[in-house]
Amino acid sequence: MRLSQRRANAVRQVLVDAGVNPAMVSAKGYGSSRSLASKNGTAEGRSISTIEDRLRKDRRVEFSVAH
Repeated sequence: MRLSQRRANAVRQVLVDAGVNPAMVSAKGYGSSRSLASKNGTAEGRSISTIEDRLRKDRRVEFSVAH
């Protein structure tokens, strides 16, 4: 969980350094609670062929734009 939060914070910092207003960006690391590797019962989880690919996919950043 700590690693996930550190990654999220690093992405936030890159955005802030690029000129995004810091008040408009938040970072939340989810760790294994939103793992793709554990989604074998879903089409998304089954489409990832090897455990190495699954673990690589779990090292991802997702973001959304709020209006």
